[in-house]
Amino acid sequence: MRIQTNPFLKKGLNKARGYSGNKVMTISGAYFKTFILLMVLLVGFIYSWINTKEISYMIEGTGSFLIVAGVSLIGAFILSLLTSFIPRIAYITAPIYALAEGIVLGTISKIVDFQRPGVVLSAVLLTFALALAALLVYRSNPSMGAKIRKGVFMAVMAIFMVQLVGFGFSFFGITLPIYKSGTIGIIFSLVVIIIATLNLIVSYDTVIELSNMGAPKYMEWYSAFGIVVTLVWLYLEVVELLIKITGKDE
Repeated sequence: MRIQTNPFLKKGLNKARGYSGNKVMTISGAYFKTFILLMVLLVGFIYSWINTKEISYMIEGTGSFLIVAGVSLIGAFILSLLTSFIPRIAYITAPIYALAEGIVLGTISKIVDFQRPGVVLSAVLLTFALALAALLVYRSNPSMGAKIRKGVFMAVMAIFMVQLVGFGFSFFGITLPIYKSGTIGIIFSLVVIIIATLNLIVSYDTVIELSNMGAPKYMEWYSAFGIVVTLVWLYLEVVELLIKITGKDE
């Protein structure tokens, strides 16, 4: 069976097929490693939150810690690509990715909190609630994951293409309505959040599929990486939605 799921997992899934070794992944192992990555991400988040000083200068594009955040962002991107294409090294790259991503999220969140107090805490709580809701929905209806795989994958790819187009327009000083605080922007953010939450359900289902097919042990780290990537995406989209709701673009 062809598994269609989180794009960050899809690259390495075919490599897990046909594995005949003794060390196979387990569901509990994948979720435990997800917990580890989230704790590492939290460490990076807290570190950058505490050390992000002189916020007013950072908003203007200056400040020493902004360099650290920039390097972490580039590092997280490179590590995500390495993990996606070489799943065997996920046990090394995934924790480093989580730490780098935590630093980036902490810096972004501190700046957002300076501009819009209360948004970050609300976003963290809402992201946690959505992740838990996705898990409960999946556990109550395990067949749901298989039913929505293809649709979710296509939706994620469509969003990626839209984001890519929007990024291209930004070079010409054009901001698409979906990035603004108007009705279109809020609706777009809501749609993306729904798709990201559904993608979590697909990711949960993929963990069980991989375990049932006897995937190698390293796929626990790989699966955990995919779930964390989706959670990061979901958090950032929730933050963006709350920013749009709480005020006009600045």
